[in-house]
Amino acid sequence: MRAVVSSGPGRATAPISCAGSISAVNDAITVADVDDVNLEGASVAFVGGYVMGEDALDFAGLGNISGSFDALTGVLTLTGSDSLANYQAALRAVTYVNFAGDDPTAGVRTVRFIANDGDDDSNAVLTEIEVVPVNDAPVLDLDDDNSSGAADPDYQAAVAAGAVTAGRAAVGGR
Repeated sequence: MRAVVSSGPGRATAPISCAGSISAVNDAITVADVDDVNLEGASVAFVGGYVMGEDALDFAGLGNISGSFDALTGVLTLTGSDSLANYQAALRAVTYVNFAGDDPTAGVRTVRFIANDGDDDSNAVLTEIEVVPVNDAPVLDLDDDNSSGAADPDYQAAVAAGAVTAGRAAVGGR
């Protein structure tokens, strides 16, 4: 019999506020197999909305399980013979990473989970990740490049009800 992968009442759609954000893809994945105590591998793959060079799946390793992400195909491959419990924990620990920094591509990414018991692939479980760009607040830098790490004493700023005014102050006879 093949392994069975399912997703309980956990996260089916996960809004991600990106600026290099990292979040678990699906922390409710479950794994079962009636005739095996170990799994031999698994794959977690983008099957919709993948943006190459921006999206990635990551896994830190657990027990005898290691992971490798192929950016060309959008597939994270987990390998190593280990218990059903460790594979369940490993699949729950897969994270989504967005490398676009402050300007990620908005939209839904569909991710597919499949486990393998050494004989057959399991059924597929799909999870959606919604990437939502965040509008960063503007930054006021009073010493132009902030190279000193502190505001230049020649500058002053006043912030009142959403308005910012700045100008040179008469400091030290300048």
